[in-house]
Amino acid sequence: MIPLLHDFTNATVLVFGGGHVGARKARRFAREARVLVVS
Repeated sequence: MIPLLHDFTNATVLVFGGGHVGARKARRFAREARVLVVS
């Protein structure tokens, strides 16, 4: 993986996919941004 260095403060992040992988990604972004999950 390539490290992603971006300020997501007050941004909306769209995560496609569900299950354990989608939940893990959503938790990672939820620290800084609003997260919308589509599964």
